[in-house]
Amino acid sequence: MPLRGKKLLITSGPTRTPLDAVRYITNKATGRLGALIAEEVIRRGALVTFVYGRGSQTPVLRGPRLDHLQLVPIETVDDLITVFRQELPKHYDALIHPMAVLDFRPDTVRPYKTGSHVEEWIVRLVPRYVPRRLQARDRQNPRRVAADRIRLPHPQPVRSRHRQ
Repeated sequence: MPLRGKKLLITSGPTRTPLDAVRYITNKATGRLGALIAEEVIRRGALVTFVYGRGSQTPVLRGPRLDHLQLVPIETVDDLITVFRQELPKHYDALIHPMAVLDFRPDTVRPYKTGSHVEEWIVRLVPRYVPRRLQARDRQNPRRVAADRIRLPHPQPVRSRHRQ
């Protein structure tokens, strides 16, 4: 399927949330699926904005298509929401959202490093608030669905043509 000139926003990899000034919790997402999707759609001619979590795999491109990829690194869910608010008004043709977004955050974040002398540290996790605007269809463009509502079907294993 040719995608020449189509603008896609693709998210990939993990998100983090801080526990204190030096520690955070995250998930095990590698970003491999998003990177493979981006590589394939760029090969087919799409222009991709690739939003990825720290430590995530990013697309590997060679040749003349390097200018078809814009990388946008993020760390937290708040960073992701900020990027969505900046990028979604730019009228993308599609949004592909396999990023592993944290569902919970700590009730409180310590603004200082928790010393190793502390015998016990209990962290209470609470559901993450997602702004209502990002939960519903975009009223100005009903064909575009907000990012947190897009779910990929249970993916089948992706087989790369390259041995790793």
